[in-house]
Amino acid sequence: MPRVHVGRRGPPKKVRGRYRCPLELHYPSCGVRCATLVRRHIAEKSNVSALVFEPVLGAAGVIVPPPGYWEQIADSCREHGVLLVADEVLTGGGRTGTFLASEQFGVEPDLVTLSKGMASGFPFAVLAGRCDVLRHEQAGRAGSTASTYAGNPLGIAAAKATLEVVHRDTLIEQVDVLGAVVDEGLAELHAKYEVLGDVRGIGLLHGLEFVRDRAGREPAPEIARAVYRAALDLGLRTSIGGHIIRLAPPFTIDRALLEEGLALLGRALELATGEQR
Repeated sequence: MPRVHVGRRGPPKKVRGRYRCPLELHYPSCGVRCATLVRRHIAEKSNVSALVFEPVLGAAGVIVPPPGYWEQIADSCREHGVLLVADEVLTGGGRTGTFLASEQFGVEPDLVTLSKGMASGFPFAVLAGRCDVLRHEQAGRAGSTASTYAGNPLGIAAAKATLEVVHRDTLIEQVDVLGAVVDEGLAELHAKYEVLGDVRGIGLLHGLEFVRDRAGREPAPEIARAVYRAALDLGLRTSIGGHIIRLAPPFTIDRALLEEGLALLGRALELATGEQR
């Protein structure tokens, strides 16, 4: 079984995920005010025992937090004895360019959940964490941990084989390279199509947000659905949620196939919007 290194890494260099600030502020002049509100809640509520978080929001629209956001919140959790639990079911395993997305935001969680990127679609999940947490006396009480499908031999074998391939073929190192190709391709599409209000992402996880017009930023789920269907007809499978299309290609994809997929996405935009570019 290959050894997996988990360490600290600086914040991602290129992220776009602050398109809709609920406080209507702008980064970096905002001083990451959103993190301050979470920190205040932790400090003022004596009954907060744990904070469960996604380093990058996935199904919610691929929202990449600004530099300093998770670091500030993690510091508050440490200060007030709040357990920090990272939900890396989507991002864990290398999708963002490091084995854990938490690494890229300077955060070391107490507990981490992993699944999707670990066993190539077979049933498998991981709860990892600090020894003093996992070996705490309360963690060993009957019923404290249970799983109906725990110990599935096929899932375990698939996870072992997956990690071996990821290690052998240095796939995580390739995520940054391929992610840059996606960044460039989506930036070109964003410049061409007004219905694309924002494109954002990190590594091999990206979101395309569709709007009726960029000035008003009114969500346009019907346009997103039209693009999704057009892409599917062309042979390109994406993921859709409301007015946002999500891209999460496999790590094993090569550059030529990735560029072909981006070209199909461009064609789908052209067909759905009736705009020839």
